[in-house]
This record gives sequence, structure tokens and C-alpha cells, in this order.
Amino acid sequence: MPPYKEQGIVLRSIKLGEADKIVSILTQGSGKVRGVAKGIRKTTSRFGGRLEPFTHVNLMLYRGRGALDTITQAEIIAPHRNIRDDLSLFAAGETMLEASRPSTRSRRNTNGTSSSRSCCCQGSGPSMRSRPSRRPSPSRSC
Repeated sequence: MPPYKEQGIVLRSIKLGEADKIVSILTQGSGKVRGVAKGIRKTTSRFGGRLEPFTHVNLMLYRGRGALDTITQAEIIAPHRNIRDDLSLFAAGETMLEASRPSTRSRRNTNGTSSSRSCCCQGSGPSMRSRPSRRPSPSRSC
């Protein structure tokens, strides 16, 4: 299979073996893509820090035999360090990513997600700050 280029936001990563990671990326053209980044956890790896959550990346991948593609190259477009530095922004961003997981499908055109993704990472649009719960707190009886 020939390699293909894709651009997207890193959603999450899972450790695989001693040196690899499975990375989930929300892409513009293919929807949610899961790929294996081989050797990413080695100390000599040059692409370990490029596949962190909330990072906007340009990737080169090739299709695998199963459900996982293989990531061969990653370039950072925007690191969105401000989200990772602020705990409340990070928590709000993780909540948004958790909410997007069931609604996005693999290898499908997801034009509607690109605008919400850019609003999330730029800090514009809806407030990223935590809001108080609207549920009434349970009353305790002594």
C-alpha cells in the first residue's frame, strides 16, 4: 500500500509493548484514524513529543492489514501548549474529546468536526472553563 498524508488533532495514545504506541487522531479527510507509532517510546526517538494529546499534526501513514495504520512521519502544525499548561482547559478539552469519540467514525469524511476542533484548540467559541453542575447536590440527613 502506498503511504498517504493526513492532517488532524491527536485525541489519545495507548502504550503498546515496550517501545510503541497506538495513537488516535481525528483527521479532516478520513475521520478518526488509529495508527501505530513504532519506536515512539524509545529514548532515541525523535517523534515522541509530536504525538501528544491536543497537538495539531501533519502525518504520513500507510494502511495496515487490520484496523491500525502505521505512522511513519509526524510534523507539528500547532502544539496548543496553552491547553496542556492550564489544568482547567485540559480537563474541558478531555471532556470534549470524550464526547467526540462515540460520534466520530473511522475513515469517514467528517466535515462538521473541523470547525469545532479549531474552536476547541484556539480557545474561542464556547467557554472552555468548567461550569458548575446544574444538578442539585444530594441532601444528607443525619
